[in-house]
Formats: sequence, C-alpha cells, structure tokens
Amino acid sequence: MNDWQLFSSTDMVNWKSHGEVLNVDAFSWVLRDAWASEVEERNGKFYFYISAEHKTKPGKAIGVAVADNPEGHFRDALGHALITNDMTNKSESSFDDIDPTVFVDDDGQAYLYWGNNTCYYVKLKENMIEIDGEIHTVDLPRFTEAPFLHKNKNTYYLSYAYGWSESIAYATSNSLEGSLTFQKIINRPVNNCRTNHQSIIEFKGQSYFIYHTGDIGGEYRRSVAVDYLFYNEDGSIKEIVPTATSVGPAINAHAGSYLGRNSQVNNKEWTEHRELSLLEGDKIIFKPQTSDEGTWSWSGAGGIRGNQSRLHIKKLKEDMTGNLVALFTNNKGKATFLDFNLIVYPQIPKGLKSGAMYVIQPANSDYAVTFEETASNSEARITLDELSYDTNKLWRLKLDDDVFWSISPSTELSEGFDVRDGLKNDGADVLLWSYWGGTNQQWYFKKLKNGYYQIKARHSQKCLTYDRANNRLIQSADTGNMNQLFKLIEVK
Repeated sequence: MNDWQLFSSTDMVNWKSHGEVLNVDAFSWVLRDAWASEVEERNGKFYFYISAEHKTKPGKAIGVAVADNPEGHFRDALGHALITNDMTNKSESSFDDIDPTVFVDDDGQAYLYWGNNTCYYVKLKENMIEIDGEIHTVDLPRFTEAPFLHKNKNTYYLSYAYGWSESIAYATSNSLEGSLTFQKIINRPVNNCRTNHQSIIEFKGQSYFIYHTGDIGGEYRRSVAVDYLFYNEDGSIKEIVPTATSVGPAINAHAGSYLGRNSQVNNKEWTEHRELSLLEGDKIIFKPQTSDEGTWSWSGAGGIRGNQSRLHIKKLKEDMTGNLVALFTNNKGKATFLDFNLIVYPQIPKGLKSGAMYVIQPANSDYAVTFEETASNSEARITLDELSYDTNKLWRLKLDDDVFWSISPSTELSEGFDVRDGLKNDGADVLLWSYWGGTNQQWYFKKLKNGYYQIKARHSQKCLTYDRANNRLIQSADTGNMNQLFKLIEVK
C-alpha cells in the first residue's frame, strides 16, 4: 500500500473522500509497503502510525508522521523508525512489529500497542513520537495480530485477531498496569478473507465495530465494513452480527433505543438492539413511545433481504430470517428506520431429549457418524463408519441455550461438534474440539415430515452436510439434498 485516502462522515453512511494525505515516499527509511495504519489526535496535532519494511534493518518497523489537521499532508515526524525489529526479541519473526495502535488514557498517558504472534506495548512521551521506558509484552491466548485498545466506563478492552483464520476476541482489565482477563470471541472469520482487523469507536452516543472483509476485492483488496456494537449490562460485549447492509445514519440508533425500551417480543420487554433470535410462531410488537423526539410509532412498512413490500409480523416463520428494516415516524413528521438482523429458529422438535445418547445416521446410508480417536481427541476428524452402537458412535445431545444444542461423543463429554475456526463459508470442516460454548459449536434441529432432521450451525445457519467423496462432515447452504438429512436413533 503506497498511499492513504482520508474519508469523513457526519452520519456513518455518507462518506466523503479527501484524497491522498500520506505517501510511503514521505519516509526516507522505508523500503516498501505500509500496513495497518492508525491516526491519533493530541494537543491539536494528528499522529499517523504505520508499519513498513525497513531499508537497512531486517524486518518490519513502525514509523510515525504528523500533520496539523487530519487532511494532511503528513510528514515524517522523526526521520527514522520509532520501533525496529531489533528492539523486540520475544519472537524470531521479522513480522512482529506491525499493526500499531495508540491509546491515550484519561490521565494523559499514551500507550503504543502492536505485534504479530507476540503482543507488545510501550508508553509514549507526551510528544507522541518517542517511547518512554521499556517495551512490555501482553499474554493473550491465540494472539495473532491487530491489537486495539478502548475504554468503556471504567474497563479497558484489548481486542485482537485471534487464531487463523482470524476471529476477533477481547480481554479486559481495570488497569493498564495490571493483568488482562480473556473474555470471548466477538466476531468470527469474515467472508473471503483470512485476516480480520478491527477498530471500536463511539460516535454520537452509539458504539461501532469497524472491520474489513473480502466481499468486494478479495483476500488482499479488502473492503471496509461497519456494524453496531453493544454491551451487556455486565459490560461484556455482545457478539457482532455482520450484515450486508451495514449501519444506518447515526441518529437512527437513538430512535431504536427509544423504541426498544417499550417494545415487546412474546409479551416480554425487548432489550436487544441488533440481533433478534426468535422461534417460529413468536410475535414482535413495537409500541408507540413518547420521548424527547416526540411519539414514535411503527407504520408497518418493512422488508426482508431488501424486499420493501409490507410486512405483517405476527407469526414468524423460519424463512423470514434476514435483515429487517422498519420505518418509524413521530408526531413531528420526522421519519427514521430501525434495522436489525432477524433470525427465526424452528421450535425444539418433540421427542428430542437433552442429555440422551443418539446414533447419528445420514439419510439413505448404512453408516453412522464417528470420529478418529487420537491421544487427546481434541481437533479429531469426524468421519462415518458402518452402522453400529459402539461407544465411539454414540453422541450426547445437550440443550445449552433456548434451541441450541451441543453434540458430544459419549467417550469425551468435554468435546463437541465444532465448525473449524468459526468459518461461515460452504465446505468448512466440522470436527471435534474442546467445547467452550461458541456459536460455531452450537446447533439447532429442524424435524422434517419424513422423520429426518436438518442440523444447522448457529453462527452460520448452514446445514451439517455429509461429504461422501471425502468421508467427512462439513457445513453448506441449505439445498434440501439428502446428504443434509440425518436420522437420530436414541440409545437407552
């Protein structure tokens, strides 16, 4: 990457390009490339941090440019790199000095975080172009790259790219001088791209999750995506729901919060703003409410997956799954939209018992699902073998959450069906992995009239599929084919 385009927006929807603000040629010490940059404002100046290949020192290095306004043009602030590969010795990688991010705490202390396979951080002096003290490392499980630090209320959140292909996970702490506690994955691997980098910002009272996908350009010509980010009451971050439509104007999030406090799902208060997980037959009721913006009421207009026909939401069906857009107007004549991701799950099939053992048999076959036993069985390949009732072909189904089940072997109850790396693409392997409750390890069942079941992954809504050619289980889009149908034989 040789130049940067600066974009600005007043509503998170309509963006204006300000053209090139910094070119890699501005750094005399850079040989080529420039990766994963970030700009930070302080004392009326704007500091542009980049990682690039160094001319005279092996490996990647971090530099910083400065300008009087965000539109540039930026100039090299030091005339040399801020961080070079010989300053970090926790890894032999020549790529461990990439992905810089800067955070300025409430007391004015600035911190620089960066890394690949090892997460580093160091304090910065007030001038933002000199380090202040020794370089430290942060112990984070499966840290790959792309650290980002933000603060919500009194808690620090360090998010980062987790594993490969990359998910986004985060850890928290009450102090940047203390240890961090790992929390969970909040964003699964994205479409058409094995990397997954993020920023988390607050704009007009609403938090946003900014990341990239390969939807437009592919693996190395990535496109920017923006979705809402919400916190639970305990401060934990809700899992991000990627959407094809992205977000609405920033003011719409306020309208949605006004409505949410007096809206109901099945006569219960609805407090979710972005993802609605409901069962077939459920109802959504939006009630008028008076706020500072006047009385908001739903006109009934809406659409699923871009269909703008009128939608009457009384009895939900599974095929309503998709992005829902509802138009609201207030008594002052002002209109706004509330959009959210609606996922409608089938009711729990009658007769399916939590805790019971089953043989799982593909339709029209004499085989049963089993796994290749290893020393630990973690990350074991799930295969099929001749039908029998041996222990390695018995699977325990356990209802974990509403309609979602774990599927564990009778000999390894701490393991479970897992879609590799949380991938959402067709053909992703289903294997055995230590069960930790991720949405890529949770499944729901739809019983068909012929007695067979479809088994779908919660995170992708894709079907468990028998890949006969390779004797394995994968996930793929619902086609209705027989290789996506299974018989469940209870073994008492």
